[in-house]
Amino acid sequence: MEEIWRSAVIHLLRDSYAQIMPGMLPVLEGTLREEDPGSLAQRE
Repeated sequence: MEEIWRSAVIHLLRDSYAQIMPGMLPVLEGTLREEDPGSLAQRE
């Protein structure tokens, strides 16, 4: 559950920063990915 919240916060922070400083934020491909619920259940 913590990872889901962390992802959401990172998305919001990156979106806010991108609005303030367009073009300054590096693209982080593959770091923010959606995981299927099955993989989360296996970790718990």
